[in-house]
Amino acid sequence: MKYFLHPDAEQDIADAALYYQQQAGSPLSQALFVEFERSVERLLQHPKIGVKWRRGTRRFVMAHFPYAQVYLVANDELRILAFAHQSRRPSYWRGREWAK
Repeated sequence: MKYFLHPDAEQDIADAALYYQQQAGSPLSQALFVEFERSVERLLQHPKIGVKWRRGTRRFVMAHFPYAQVYLVANDELRILAFAHQSRRPSYWRGREWAK
């Protein structure tokens, strides 16, 4: 199984990393990326581990940061639509669609 990031999800991650870098420095920003990669690896191994959520998506909460991946599993692909903060702008990603 492969994973793909929606372009806006890539921007979500970049924005979060920039925030952590500005607030606490590069080590915390890098830790966010490491945790993201770990969670993606876990999702690739167990794609249904995330809780069923809205519009046919699933949501997987990261262990050490207040973020969740909102994703779909389709055609043996993990498609991450959003990297969403758990308490900011709920459902801001709802208009995102997979163009593939």
